[in-house]
Amino acid sequence: MRPIPPESVSPEAVKELKVQGSLTGVRLAWGSPVNDRRGKELQELDGYRVERKIISRPGDTVNSRVRFEKLAFVEDRSISDLLRQRELLRSQDKPSHRAKIDPAIQSFEYVDSSARPGEQYLYRVVPQSYYGDGAVQLVAQVLFRGDSSDVSMLAGLTSDGDLVESALGADDEE
Repeated sequence: MRPIPPESVSPEAVKELKVQGSLTGVRLAWGSPVNDRRGKELQELDGYRVERKIISRPGDTVNSRVRFEKLAFVEDRSISDLLRQRELLRSQDKPSHRAKIDPAIQSFEYVDSSARPGEQYLYRVVPQSYYGDGAVQLVAQVLFRGDSSDVSMLAGLTSDGDLVESALGADDEE
């Protein structure tokens, strides 16, 4: 059997990222991935690195020199809880496939209370495990104005989760 590269067993991307502006900041909400990058059941997930990139000029959106900064780490125990449940069922001579993840512990939220009115940001949520960073599929672009913030989801990412220029409309380019 050929060895598996560690990145292939790292988590798949967060698929449902909801972002909205509020009076207290930019609210991000998402659910746990359940598979690794190969599409197999995920065996390890530590949590999520919530990152933000400040957009000062239109070209900063795709400028790799303007980096995402870590805002927070949000812990995820859903996979470790599932594996613990399976072990308990096995010890009781019961089928381990009956173990289920409680949906309540698969939903996460983070509020960036440091967002400033009139500023434009990119946000992404990067799943993390012992095997490395998970994939990134969605990046949210936010012009923060409290409750009336403009939010759009961007696709067209490199393997590192950075935007490629072709993913932007003509009005976003320099």
